[in-house]
Parts: sequence; C-alpha cells; structure tokens
Amino acid sequence: MLALTPAEKTVYVEIKGSGIEAAVVSTIANGSARCAVHSFDHAAIARCREIAPDLPRGILYDQAPPDVMVRQLELVGARDLWPRWNLIDAELVARVHAAGARVIAWTVNSRADAQSLVALGVDGLCTDDVRLLDAQSQRE
Repeated sequence: MLALTPAEKTVYVEIKGSGIEAAVVSTIANGSARCAVHSFDHAAIARCREIAPDLPRGILYDQAPPDVMVRQLELVGARDLWPRWNLIDAELVARVHAAGARVIAWTVNSRADAQSLVALGVDGLCTDDVRLLDAQSQRE
C-alpha cells in the first residue's frame, strides 16, 4: 500500500496491536509514502513519539469527555484528535483548534452528517463510503 500511494497523499495508519510501534515506524520509514499514525491505545502513540518524534500522530476516542481528550492530545504529543463523529460539537472543535490540533471525524457514512461536521469546522472525515465526498454523486 505504501509503495502505491502517490507522494502528495497521506496514508493514515491505525495501530491496533500492542508492542508493534517500532515495526510500524520502521515500515513507514522504509516506504516512500507520507504517513501519520493513530490509535485508541494512547500509550502506543506516546511510544511512537519516542521512536519517531517527527511522525504525525493522532488519538482515537469514542466515549471520554472532550476536555480529557484535549489534555490527552497534549500528553502524547498528538496532532490529530479522532473522535467518533457523533461526539463532535462546536465546543470540541474550538477546544481542539485552540490547542493547535485537528479534528478528524470517524466513521461518517451519511451525507447530512458529513455536511454538518464540515459546517462545525472539522479538519477531516473518515468514511466507509467515499461517494459522500464526490461532487457528482452529491448532484444525483
């Protein structure tokens, strides 16, 4: 996958295993693709910061209060907060942006939800249906 990705695109790698951070970072370093890592395991993201401080990082969450997550961003040195889409509101976006970070919503599979999130100022959307982002399919 990393070899097939154009240089101007970013591959977002989700770490889903314990103790694999060095292998993930090594794989990324040996490839030509621009990458970022993220995980529900915030300790894994902190370990990635130790191994590869310049590698962009993010943390996923699906239930913690927003103020806890904003503090967690700073603790692990993450650039991106990946909340489940229905946990995002204007206050969260403002707090994350004030901390100098980005909000990337997951998993957004409704055009109406995507439009609402864009209106709130999220920085990115993760979806299972890329047709949501296609201008042609929006006219159909």
